[in-house]
Amino acid sequence: MSLTLNSASLLFGFSSLFYPIAYILRRKKPKISIHVYMMFSFLFMALAFVFQLLTIQHLANIGDIVAILDIIDGVVLVSWILIVMTMVLNLLALAFSKFSHKRTAS
Repeated sequence: MSLTLNSASLLFGFSSLFYPIAYILRRKKPKISIHVYMMFSFLFMALAFVFQLLTIQHLANIGDIVAILDIIDGVVLVSWILIVMTMVLNLLALAFSKFSHKRTAS
């Protein structure tokens, strides 16, 4: 069960970073607004956190307190890294969006 929850958390965590990167690396003007990309990015980040909480809940339900104590520091560190990276990449994508909008307008 923990493997499934951790795998889902990793998938959603990488997806939250993929969306702003995909927007930045696009070759032509996207049909979807930057705000939609940002919404999905933050949604996937939230889902990654939910799956981490479900993992900790599962470990608590089965009484594996030692496992919780072993992983909690890593979970907190990686969660902060995910928050910071998601925010930085989304702000960077937003800046690219504004820059390309000004460039095409003039």
